[in-house]
Amino acid sequence: MNKILPTLVVFLMVSLSLIAQDKITTSLTENHLELPGTKFAVIPPGKSFSTSDQFTGLISEEYKAMINFTEMPMSLEMVIPMFAKDLPPEDGKVLIDRDLILNGQPAKLYKVTMPDKGMGGLGNSDKPTMVTQWLMLYSASKDECIVISGGYELAQDEKLSNDFEKTFLSFYYDEDKEVNPMDGLTFTLDDSKLNLKFASLFMQTGVFYNVDGMYPTASDDKTNFVVMMMPYPVPEDEQKEEAIQKVKKPFGKDNIQVTSTEAVEIGGLSGYEVVGYKMDGKKKEVLYYSVSLFSKKVTYIMNGFTKRDMDKLLKEFKEVAHTFEVK
Repeated sequence: MNKILPTLVVFLMVSLSLIAQDKITTSLTENHLELPGTKFAVIPPGKSFSTSDQFTGLISEEYKAMINFTEMPMSLEMVIPMFAKDLPPEDGKVLIDRDLILNGQPAKLYKVTMPDKGMGGLGNSDKPTMVTQWLMLYSASKDECIVISGGYELAQDEKLSNDFEKTFLSFYYDEDKEVNPMDGLTFTLDDSKLNLKFASLFMQTGVFYNVDGMYPTASDDKTNFVVMMMPYPVPEDEQKEEAIQKVKKPFGKDNIQVTSTEAVEIGGLSGYEVVGYKMDGKKKEVLYYSVSLFSKKVTYIMNGFTKRDMDKLLKEFKEVAHTFEVK
């Protein structure tokens, strides 16, 4: 009897946990909008929403609202604590916290209100605006999680809340769909000039290459090349210094010697190409290469890193970077 009771308690706890999860089944309909370069689709919250040309997601100029999709090479169990640790947000509230089984896969849905301090672009950084943020974490596989996040000003909540919830719950993932992940990017790049392998999309707005095509890499050789789109402009008088800092202080380090800084124009965008090295006395230990290209709305950054064959790889990095073009 003593052995049976603990087993029964565990069984009841698991059963109650499963009962607490809302089971939802969706199918792909003519109302779904498929996101370029991805395996997923949703029904937009309204006619004013269209695909963004700056990130993988939807945007509405009318409501100043957005929905963003990001694939993360981590399990759902690893991702949930990353977001849950900040809940409830400072000066905000958690309105929805639901465990889901969406098309047979575990997921988590949140709705919160919080002050936007300029990070999301929905409010004013000088006088924070209260916003509504939606977040769904979906387990695509045991080692991949899809993060769907979106928001709008709190004043629009009555108009948009129901439609946003329907959009998030309409999420459809087709694991068997064959896609070219580069289709969803806002730029093109001739990576045939690069002696590295495609490893991963970088936050759905960039691309990451390394020696073994795995992310994170399993190789001791950490050589990599990454192209990122950052959703912010840089004032013209700050652009050169911004570009230099991408090499001078990577990952917070400050022992990098910048050896060249050149103004460039690539793909119709102007910017700076910067080369630097981590030094051990007079010996070059690590090559840091970076190109920053600036537009009125966004900044594109290309970074190369290696500890070997530095002259050869510097030439490769430069050749690839100079094939960059905005679509």
